[in-house]
Amino acid sequence: MEIIRACLNSQMTNLQIAQLNDCAYKAIRKVGVQKKLDERAIKNESYFKMNDRKIETLVAGLNTEKIRAN
Repeated sequence: MEIIRACLNSQMTNLQIAQLNDCAYKAIRKVGVQKKLDERAIKNESYFKMNDRKIETLVAGLNTEKIRAN
């Protein structure tokens, strides 16, 4: 709000214009970044599932008694 008040009282400086642009586009950028992250997570979901299955297979094949003995 300080930026808007300052702009209304006089002519706008380049800094004030830049600050207003930053305020206006901050939400848009945040949504855009979140969308990209969501797309990457969906794209990588198959890799995560495959790795989970590999880990489960490895853990199932562990000889826990031998590990405890050492």
